[in-house]
Amino acid sequence: MIAEPLERPSPTLPQLLAYTSFSLTAGLVFGSMGLIVLPAEVLVMWPETQAATLGVLLALTGISQLIAPAVGYLSDRCTHPLGRRRPYLLAGGAVSLLGLLGMRVARDGALPKSYAGSLLVCMLGMNCSYAGFTGLLPDLVPECMMGKASGLMAVLNAVGAALSFYLLGFTGIDVRYSYSLYGAAVIATIGVTAVFANEAPLLKASPVVGSEILRSFYVSMATHGGFAIVFWIRCTYYMGISVLSFMILFLRDVILPISGDDPIFGNGVEPSRWPTYYTSMIALIGQLGAVSIAVPIGRLSDRDGRKPYIYLACGMMVLVYLIFAFSPPLSVILAIAFMYGMGNGSFLTVDYALAVDTLPDKANAAQDLGLWGVAAFIGSSFGPLILGPLLHVIGILSLGGTLDDVFGKTIAAPNNGNSTDHELQYGPAGYRAILVMGIVFVSITAHMLKFVDKR
Repeated sequence: MIAEPLERPSPTLPQLLAYTSFSLTAGLVFGSMGLIVLPAEVLVMWPETQAATLGVLLALTGISQLIAPAVGYLSDRCTHPLGRRRPYLLAGGAVSLLGLLGMRVARDGALPKSYAGSLLVCMLGMNCSYAGFTGLLPDLVPECMMGKASGLMAVLNAVGAALSFYLLGFTGIDVRYSYSLYGAAVIATIGVTAVFANEAPLLKASPVVGSEILRSFYVSMATHGGFAIVFWIRCTYYMGISVLSFMILFLRDVILPISGDDPIFGNGVEPSRWPTYYTSMIALIGQLGAVSIAVPIGRLSDRDGRKPYIYLACGMMVLVYLIFAFSPPLSVILAIAFMYGMGNGSFLTVDYALAVDTLPDKANAAQDLGLWGVAAFIGSSFGPLILGPLLHVIGILSLGGTLDDVFGKTIAAPNNGNSTDHELQYGPAGYRAILVMGIVFVSITAHMLKFVDKR
């Protein structure tokens, strides 16, 4: 039996900010890596298989989350003088820095396989740190404040993502400098949390057993109750939002061509940069929407329960995808990006709090929250692995391509000023197909929520 953590006093707001500061880095890295950095690098290193390769790279980032339950299990039993969580927070930070260095070297040397391997190393480190971080909060924050803490996590996550979108999308900074930006954030936020999160060391713990580590990857209603349903809710939601990973291609192939030679807010921006520029603008507007709603939703969920705000989030996401499916003008896309951000921010605020509410054993919080992280792995891996090939096949065939084009050759859409004559592009039907799949995934999320006993 593992010793219970000490009684948790109510932390002050500065303490909560220190405890949750790693969310800033998580937003910075996880937000722009999939939307800005990886799509940009794919265009250069894998020009003939863009959507499919992007799906594979996104799947690698998802696979890295499989480390979380094992890290959580070990963390729950850690008797290090620094406490149960901080050693893994720090170790993961060191590994992620090594991976970021490898990614920068590989992209400068045009080494695609090394880049993919370094990406996996970086994400393994990030998820090791995240597993320690998510286990830390239930140790230090009382249950009555978990909604507030979850709201602060969502705000910092959104601020980090918005900062990365601004720097990488609007200031003209080359994506090669993103790796230095990520590294600086890892050092700063992990340092703050390590200094201020004063954990009481665990003096005695159950021994580490290999078979128990394997069982830490298993979730069912029999062993985890409502937490198992929350696990699958998170999985299908992440499958749904993985549609947005293809936003930069959607803008390039569908939205920007109908916007003419002078799209809104595009003055002074090189046409070749429009897809990245507007993807960053959409993401930034979305993060502002998330920031505007996160703290109020967190407080309201402490009072009213978590479910209403997840239903709200799913409804807003479905509406956004329906509008996107009709290929609206760029101005409409920008206008509804705020709605998307509010919906996503509402879900992310309540998601963590609901997971903590349904934990089967608070003493093993890190292990089960690591398992909760695997839900994101399944969603963020299988979502792109389904959507990427679907876009590739339907997108090419809808432009008049053949199966030969699908399985090796490239097909050029009419040149819209944002591509070269030989750059692979996809037709609107491909994007409608993945948007419909996104609606299906999010609808399943909302349906499963009714089976959770908690409010």
